[in-house]
Amino acid sequence: MRALVLGLTALLPALAQAEILEFNFTGDTSPYSVPPGQSQDWHGPGPVPSTVDLTFLVNTLSPGNSFQYTFRNFPQGTCVTTYSYTLATSHFNVSFDGHTYMHGGSGSAAGIDDSGALGCGGFLGAGLEATGATKSRVVTLSGGFDTQFPNSSQSALLSSKDPLGTFLDGSKYGFAPDVTGFGYPLSGTFGFLYAEVRSGDATFTAVPEPDFLGLFAAGGLSLMLFRRRPLHHP
Repeated sequence: MRALVLGLTALLPALAQAEILEFNFTGDTSPYSVPPGQSQDWHGPGPVPSTVDLTFLVNTLSPGNSFQYTFRNFPQGTCVTTYSYTLATSHFNVSFDGHTYMHGGSGSAAGIDDSGALGCGGFLGAGLEATGATKSRVVTLSGGFDTQFPNSSQSALLSSKDPLGTFLDGSKYGFAPDVTGFGYPLSGTFGFLYAEVRSGDATFTAVPEPDFLGLFAAGGLSLMLFRRRPLHHP
């Protein structure tokens, strides 16, 4: 009995968590976020929201992802100079002024820059689009970002078992001055809301593996049944 418990305990660090990339974006709907000739088309309850928060998760080893890139020599070393990727997303959450609008959506994201980096990790106005959906709502983040990828060196990517995750981990997304706004098309009666993304980042986070949770629950049940078995003495 003790050996079984010790065996399960030893497996906990290896099985309890999976590395998942979490994207976070925060923006606001100031008048400067609306492109010339456009207007906010908000039909939700109350006034136009002033803040927007959007998050989603990506399993960078998912077979639904793709990643292409090229290298170039810079003064800092040999790094990615052009790239494109597509991502399968989950846990797509959106809130306006702290109130949840979407929770647990799924969808996709894509990023690209084929104009060439300014140096190792630095891109101006790099394109990024992410869309999440539930049965009744759809939200899309789309625009250009001044982006930093701290792990864009040739040595880092070629030595990694997960080049996509290595490239995206620690990335930062800032507002590009040449882009006036980012649109959130909202399904139903909520219309179209423009917002400037003031900050964004992507970092690895540890989340429980569903398979592990099931395995652990089954193991716990087995242990309970084992303890409840009557002992038969000769």
